[in-house]
Amino acid sequence: LNQTEIELKQGTISIEEPQGNNISIFGNNFTMQSSGSSLSVKLKDDLPTITTGNQTILIPKRWRPQHYWSFNSNSDRAVDFAGNATGIPSKGAVRINGLIGNGAFDFDNSQNARINVGSGGGTAPATGSFAVTDGVTIEALFVTRYSGDPNKGSTGELDEIFRKDQSDKDHRMLLSFQNDKGKTFLKPEGDFEESLSFGLYLVGQGYNELKLPLDGKNGRPTLNQLKDGNAHHVVANYNVRTGLKAIYLDGKMLAHYQYPAGSKMLSGGSGMANIGNSPNVLDRNREAYSGIIDEVTFYNFALPEYMIRQHFNFFQQGLNYFGLTPNATALPKNIHIQLPAQQTLRLDPLTGLPESIYLKP
Repeated sequence: LNQTEIELKQGTISIEEPQGNNISIFGNNFTMQSSGSSLSVKLKDDLPTITTGNQTILIPKRWRPQHYWSFNSNSDRAVDFAGNATGIPSKGAVRINGLIGNGAFDFDNSQNARINVGSGGGTAPATGSFAVTDGVTIEALFVTRYSGDPNKGSTGELDEIFRKDQSDKDHRMLLSFQNDKGKTFLKPEGDFEESLSFGLYLVGQGYNELKLPLDGKNGRPTLNQLKDGNAHHVVANYNVRTGLKAIYLDGKMLAHYQYPAGSKMLSGGSGMANIGNSPNVLDRNREAYSGIIDEVTFYNFALPEYMIRQHFNFFQQGLNYFGLTPNATALPKNIHIQLPAQQTLRLDPLTGLPESIYLKP
C-alpha cells in the first residue's frame, strides 16, 4: 500500500530491524502493527500464523460482543454497552457494588430475581440479535449461593445465569446451575448431580446440554468450593467451524463435547432472554438465581481459548474483559491487543483473534 503499510493475501512476510518504523500488515480479518520491532506473518489457506516482536499489536476484525451488560451505569436499567438489548431488572435483582467496576446485581432466588433483556428483536427462529450462525459465547462473573437441592420441583433446583427461550422450548439456550438426573438430552450422556449446564439447539442434533460436574474430580471444583464467596468467571462456548462445545471456569476448559465440524445452531426468535431466571416461568422461583452476577456478555461467535484466558487474567487485574478500566460507556469500535513478545501464535480464521500460542514439537 505504501512504505509502512503492506497487504498480505497469501504467503509469508518478515520485518526485521525496521529502524523504529511502525509497519502495518493487513490480512483479511486482522491488522498487525510492528510498533518498531520485528514481525513475521504467514498466511496459508486463510490460517494466519504470527511470530511477534517485542511490541506487536493486533487489531482483529471481529472482537466485539453482540451484547454487553457491565451493570456499571447509574441508570435503573441494565444498559447494553454493545447492542440494543438494555434490560429491565425486577425487584428481586438489586444493584450492588460490582465484582469489578461500580455495579453488579444480587439476585434473591425469588420469582422476581430476573433482568429481562428482551428478544433481541427476533420474530421467528434464526432472527434477532440473539440468532447466531458462526457460534456463540456466553460469559459472566458470578458469586453463587446455589443450594443444589435435588428435591426442589420435579427435576431439582436450577439457578439460571442466562437463558433465552423461544415459543418452541426445544430451541432454548441456557447457562445454569443444575442438579438433576435422568435427562435423555445430555451429550456426553450420563447421570450428574450438581453441575453447570450449557444447553443449545443444533441442526441435525436437536437440543442437548453439556454438563460440567461440580464433583471435585479431574481438576473440577466442588459446589462448596465454588461457594467460597469469591467471584468466578464462567464461559459457555460453541464453535460451528470446529463443532467443539465447551464450558470454561476461571480460564480453564473443564467440560467439552465434540460435534461434527460445521454443525449449525438454531437460535434467536421472539422468546425473551433473562439474566438470573427463566424467561418463561414468571410466577415461579425454581429457576431463579441466588447470588451475584456481573459483566455478562453474549457473542455471535466462539471466543478462542487464548482470549478466554486473557479475559480471566484481566478480571484478576480489576479490568474488564477487554483490558479496559471498568466504565459506563459503549465499547469502542476497534481494540488494540498487545501480543506476548517473541511468540508464535495462530489466529482464528473467522475473527482474527489469537487462538493459541503455537508450540513446536
